[in-house]
Amino acid sequence: MGRCWWATRGGGAFESSWPRDDACRLQVSTTASPESTVLVALDNDRLPSARPPSSPLPLIELVHGEIDAFLVERYHKWDHAPWILIVEEDGGRFTDPAGGNLGDQGGGLYSNAGLHDHLLSALRYPLHP
Repeated sequence: MGRCWWATRGGGAFESSWPRDDACRLQVSTTASPESTVLVALDNDRLPSARPPSSPLPLIELVHGEIDAFLVERYHKWDHAPWILIVEEDGGRFTDPAGGNLGDQGGGLYSNAGLHDHLLSALRYPLHP
């Protein structure tokens, strides 16, 4: 793709071309209304109202503010660990199925901070308190 995403704790989240050049700061959506939330879910039967991903990389859509939330309940910690930091430094939040924010719990909910608590309640997260 010729793109690079990175974040540092307390330093923000960024995207640039690869090799690094022309970096821009990322920002999740600011949607606060649950009624207008765009939620994408990957392989999840519990959310019939969620749309399937329109791209192979919905987390990029999230950090660009193009969608408001992404629920994924699979993959490995190395798939989630970098994105948890990027989303958090981008102004979003992440919650794993156990209620924490660890990448080794098989996925979780990524969203903007304004919607996160509402979505957790609607999804009945955490799944395994």
